[in-house]
Amino acid sequence: AYKSLQAKTRGVVMDDNLEMQSISCKELRAGIEQSGMHLTLLNFDCCLMNNMEVLSEFVNLADYVLASGHTIAGEDHKAFIELLYEAAEKDNFVEAMTKFAKANAEYNHKIYENNKLRTWARNVDFVLTDMKKFPAVLTTLKEFTDFIIKDYKADYADEYQFAAAGCYQYTPNLPLYDLRNYCEQVDQYIHHVKLDGEWVYIDNLIDAIEAAQLAHTYAISSEGYEEGSFNLSYSVSVGGKGFIGASRTKDAPNIIK
Repeated sequence: AYKSLQAKTRGVVMDDNLEMQSISCKELRAGIEQSGMHLTLLNFDCCLMNNMEVLSEFVNLADYVLASGHTIAGEDHKAFIELLYEAAEKDNFVEAMTKFAKANAEYNHKIYENNKLRTWARNVDFVLTDMKKFPAVLTTLKEFTDFIIKDYKADYADEYQFAAAGCYQYTPNLPLYDLRNYCEQVDQYIHHVKLDGEWVYIDNLIDAIEAAQLAHTYAISSEGYEEGSFNLSYSVSVGGKGFIGASRTKDAPNIIK
């Protein structure tokens, strides 16, 4: 039996000795808090964890978080140990973990290509976040969403839906949208809308994201996307009972279904 529904559906820390039972991120946070330890690095060797909700759990509990927003085949543990030794010897932890993020992206991308998986499955990224700077992302995101909530009315509702319909998703059939990509879509469609005479929310949010992300390496193979043609940041879960899917077609690009 799982400790909670969250552990069953969003579980981490699978235990080989307990029939692969897991705990949720909230339970992981509680465990770290109760231990009294402060972590230098929290490294998620599992899929879909470079997520706003996940990272928000570990503010003030770790200096850095390394995670992937996409599905991953696993990490190159040999490289991880070697780079930890390098970090200890040269006192260059961030540089070593930046190398590891890049090595992981290449390692996973090669595994997926060799197994001839579908293009979306070959999308890989690894992000190293400075958790001391992550609260600024949360603050600027709240300013952005407060504006959207205030502005979300009949005149602009279609623009917001249109932005969501064109937003990058980390894996098919799951409502995991990229935060920065969505905000840039919104900026494209409603930049003419002003609050207090100036539209600064997207700029402040992107500045905070870029300051927090010390390393972000990815390889994109999805049809219709070219690597480097857009920026990824953190995934955001829009799920549960309230989720509504949106789509648009080439025949009627201005109609949201």
